[in-house]
Amino acid sequence: MKQAILVATVFGLCGLGAPAFAADQVEETAVAGPSWSGFYVGVHAGAAMGNLKYEQLPPFPVPSTQFAETSLIAGVHLGYDHQFSNRWVGGIEADFTWLGMEDGFNPFTPPLPSLFWANWQASVTGRVGYLVSPQTMLYGRAGVAFINVKGEEGASDYATGTVTALKLGVGAETFIARNLTARVEASYLHPTDSFTIPADFEAFDPRMLMVTAGLTYRFGADSGSSFAHDGPAFAGWNGFYAGVSGSFSHGSLRMDLDVPFADVGPFGAQQFGIGAFAGYDFQLNDRFVAGVEADASWLNLKFDDPMGNSGVFAPPSLFATVRASFMASARIGWLASPSTLLYAKAGFGGLLTEANDDFWPLGEGDSKVLSAYQVGIGAESALTDRLTLRVEGLYTAAMSSMDVTNAALDQVSLKPKILTGKVGLAWHF
Repeated sequence: MKQAILVATVFGLCGLGAPAFAADQVEETAVAGPSWSGFYVGVHAGAAMGNLKYEQLPPFPVPSTQFAETSLIAGVHLGYDHQFSNRWVGGIEADFTWLGMEDGFNPFTPPLPSLFWANWQASVTGRVGYLVSPQTMLYGRAGVAFINVKGEEGASDYATGTVTALKLGVGAETFIARNLTARVEASYLHPTDSFTIPADFEAFDPRMLMVTAGLTYRFGADSGSSFAHDGPAFAGWNGFYAGVSGSFSHGSLRMDLDVPFADVGPFGAQQFGIGAFAGYDFQLNDRFVAGVEADASWLNLKFDDPMGNSGVFAPPSLFATVRASFMASARIGWLASPSTLLYAKAGFGGLLTEANDDFWPLGEGDSKVLSAYQVGIGAESALTDRLTLRVEGLYTAAMSSMDVTNAALDQVSLKPKILTGKVGLAWHF
């Protein structure tokens, strides 16, 4: 059910307002475009995957464990930007995002089904943007975030607090009407301190990847910019293209272990990756583009179970690795301007998954391509007449599982899920 809601959310966000705002588009010309200077306010929604580092403190230290969970998120943002030239924009933004995330199945205290909750995050970041056209900005952001958290304490109680984190993000934002912009963004939260529960000798470090789409109202944008700007003379959205990408992924892998009170996760991993893609686009009219795309990405997400649920003496902590993904997708896009495309994509493929045979007591490690589906949103804009840059958020989930041997045949089932933020460059032939 979660996956179905996520799919609907992704496609709904990408399509928000597209037909309704078509009549108000600002075309790329040599004259001044809309103003990026001024206050703005907006809403955003999408998905987040947490990667929770959990450890027990002295005098009961055990190896730290990474748990993972996925949730739908929604929030609001506001800020101020100043356009310094026909290419550069700088500003500051504050945002609040409801997370509603639970991490870490807790087999020891049945009244509390989880170890940890991340309720919401609030952040203040600086932004620097580069205008690839008068209507479209590619930007990076960095600043501080505060994550409101709750952890199990004792047998039936909770402890609450706030964790400070560094927030980093990249995104693309484009005008879709005189004062209205749409954005696609991927951001990462890394804690600078831990949430500790001294009574239980526990510490939690919540790391998080968020992928969102948003709408923003910009006050005074329709007054126009004081800087003239030529957009790229893009060759168009018909034909073949090929490109390379860099990514950052959070993975979740549940170890469905047929042993009472076993720690099944879901376990978490995070990693940078690289990839390549190729496709073909059809520009249907002056607003819509459809196409097909093939993508191969090296992920190398390594999942550890340091609590040793393998059943052998002194096992390694690594129990599985998701090496790569292979996807064939269809995408449908809406042209916010002649050189900027907002799109949704969906497809099927496989996740190359390996079980570590040193972890499993009967040596039944294996390598298998698990069937998987992928859904995502993105923004792509021209840098030159042939070269485009894209920002994507992707959710990938295995539809089949890998069964491996523990103390009995086919006792464990592995089934990964992955959330990815991706930046790519494409050459259009």
